Amino acid sequence: MPAFSDDGAIHMVVEAPKGSKAKFKYDTTLGCFCAERALSLGLSYPYDWGFVPNTLSEDGDPLDALLIADFASYPGVVVKCEPLGMIQMTQPGTGELASKRVQNARVILVPLNSPRDRAIWSHADVPARVRAELEVFFLTAVLLDKAGVEIIGWETAQAARELMEKSLSH
Repeated sequence: MPAFSDDGAIHMVVEAPKGSKAKFKYDTTLGCFCAERALSLGLSYPYDWGFVPNTLSEDGDPLDALLIADFASYPGVVVKCEPLGMIQMTQPGTGELASKRVQNARVILVPLNSPRDRAIWSHADVPARVRAELEVFFLTAVLLDKAGVEIIGWETAQAARELMEKSLSH
């Protein structure tokens, strides 16, 4: 599946739906979604979580994506989206990259065909409190598994689109 549709929209594949207390991950060898781990006690995904297909980030996985929407979907659902921006993060590398820090952005998206959600056009339209809570969620979700994850900051929708284009795996 391409990362972009013919009309320029972004495809997002949902791994863990809004409200899920478990992290799921697509296993390319098995061709299905697998339960990876439970989130820490008290945590659940605030919005649908997934990835942009046919992209590759510095950490070796497809680009991570969060869909700000007033609905929850299911693992495997593809949603056509527009970017609002992204949260840039760094983390210690693994394997060959163990000696350096790697970028691990979270692209923040909004669905195209959801009129209530189209009142949000950029990350600046997301209330400051919600942005702060998302940062805390991302840090807390990996706190016990990945020491040293840091948030660099928020970037624009254009920067998110450029990262997706740069990350296309060919």
